[in-house]
Amino acid sequence: MLPLCLRRLFQSFCVLVLAWGFANSALAEEIELIGRVSLPGTTRDLSGLKGTVAKKYPRDLFGGISAIDYTGSGNRYLLLADRGPLDGAVSYPCRFHEVEIEIDPDKSPAIATRLLKTHLLKDIDGRSISGAAAKSDGPLPPLVERMDPEGIRCSPDHKLYISDEYGPAIYEVTEHGVVCGEMQIPGHFRIAVPHADADQEASLNSQGRQPNKGFEGLALTPDGRYLVAIAQAPLIQDSTPTGKGRKRRGQFSRLFVLDLKTGKNQQWAYPLTESKNGISEILAISPTEFLVLERDGDGGNEAHFKAVTHVDASEATDVSAISQLPHKGLPQGVKPVKVQPWLNLLDERFGLKGPQMPEKFEGLTFGPTLPDGRRTLVVAVDNDFETDVPTELFVFAIPTSKLHIAGR
Repeated sequence: MLPLCLRRLFQSFCVLVLAWGFANSALAEEIELIGRVSLPGTTRDLSGLKGTVAKKYPRDLFGGISAIDYTGSGNRYLLLADRGPLDGAVSYPCRFHEVEIEIDPDKSPAIATRLLKTHLLKDIDGRSISGAAAKSDGPLPPLVERMDPEGIRCSPDHKLYISDEYGPAIYEVTEHGVVCGEMQIPGHFRIAVPHADADQEASLNSQGRQPNKGFEGLALTPDGRYLVAIAQAPLIQDSTPTGKGRKRRGQFSRLFVLDLKTGKNQQWAYPLTESKNGISEILAISPTEFLVLERDGDGGNEAHFKAVTHVDASEATDVSAISQLPHKGLPQGVKPVKVQPWLNLLDERFGLKGPQMPEKFEGLTFGPTLPDGRRTLVVAVDNDFETDVPTELFVFAIPTSKLHIAGR
């Protein structure tokens, strides 16, 4: 038998080993930021366009990333640019990019990117589609006059879907950038009188999406059957004026759910965590489970809410027949989607909080599964085409206990 002192030493060692095991087990169950990459604001794309817009911005300037989607093939992703510099005040050709993002936590740096192609969006007659707000909305076919691309998803059979904030609208797009179809959207999402000036537009309309707050997010369920678009903010009729210009506040943003097989649709109500927040993106886990990127409009030290929430719509009421939702509360018996905290981007352990905290987290996609079984989640930041602000990508590793991923 071991002497008493050695037995106690051995017992202490066992306690330490168990404590270390429990600590590491708990740590392994946490979401981890495994890497980030910054692309300079001066980066040029592969569009081949020459010249400048507004005498300042190169027509081949890379930036303004409003959405990202993993193609399911190797390390290839799609990055979607929005309507261009100066919030649609200039005629900037709309586009998306194919980008290679290599993720390897064992390397330093863990994330490497390479721009592969740039695709300009065109109508079926080969005409370029512009982000200029001054152009009027137009039906498809034969022409889309203007577009503010905000969401992009790639189907298992390589079809692309792009959501447009102007309409709002959802377009079917070929992998080469040709807009070839348009989804039917219920009338109460649409405004009657579009206008290039946001204040004028707000005063001219009593229903539909708020100015620059249309379908900001787009999801495609893993089986490729359902498209889900979400408005950045409550519709005009679902909100109330704040007394500050065109700003309005409401509690519920609408999700529009389209069954691509039957053509049927429904709507759900998403309760914002704070009424002044906006929705940037939605990502499907299953036909009734989603991740939603919700944030405030501040950056740096002023930022106080940047988060990904978990949404369960399995018991949500279809609110399609409710043309006007109350700006607070819902009618008796009407259930919104269930929203729970999931990933707080301001969590101190990620080291993002502070003066360099980005304002516009805009894109969200799952990436490949890591060798240890964790799924990657890529979050993209919009730099508004400012040449002194980088485009940033953040990659998180998601333990299987945090999320059961179906599909590709």
